[in-house]
Amino acid sequence: MKRIITSLLVFVGVLSSFHAASLKVGIVDMGKVLFYFDEVKVLRITIANRESRYQAELNQQEAEIKQIQTKIGDPSIKEAEKERLEKQVSRDILSLQRKFDSYKKKLDEDKEQELDRLKKEIYKEINSLAKRKKFDFVFDKQSVHYGNTVDLTDSLIDRLNNGSSKKKNSRK
Repeated sequence: MKRIITSLLVFVGVLSSFHAASLKVGIVDMGKVLFYFDEVKVLRITIANRESRYQAELNQQEAEIKQIQTKIGDPSIKEAEKERLEKQVSRDILSLQRKFDSYKKKLDEDKEQELDRLKKEIYKEINSLAKRKKFDFVFDKQSVHYGNTVDLTDSLIDRLNNGSSKKKNSRK
C-alpha cells in the first residue's frame, strides 16, 4: 500500500513539474515603466510647474509678512500700531500655513489621482501584451528572485508611448 501511495505521489509530482515547466511567465519592471512612460514624464513636469507656482505665491506672502515685521521693529511706530501689526502678522502666518497645507494636499491628491489613472492604463496594456504573447502570468520584476521568465518591460514602454502619441493625436 505504501508503495502505491509513494508511486502515486511521485507521479503527481512529475506531472505537476511538467505542467509548471510549460507555464510562460513574464516580468515587468514597474519602476522603469513609470520612469520612461511619456505620460508619467508629463505628469512630473506638470506637478513641478504647479509646485513652482504655489511656491512663488507662498514666497510672496512670506515677503509681505517680513515687511510687516520690519515695520514692527521701527522705533518710530506707536505702540497701538505695533499691536495691530503683530496681530496682522499672526493672522498672516496662520493663513500662510493653511495655504501651504492646502497646496500640499491638492498636489498630493492630484498626483495620486493621475498616477492611479496611468497605472490603470499600464495594467490594461500589460493584460493586452500578456494575452497577445500568450503569457500565463506576469509579475513585477522586484517580486521574482529566480525563474525562467521573459522581461516585457521594454515592449510595454514602447506600446504605452506609441499608444499615448496616437491618443494625443486623436484628441487634437
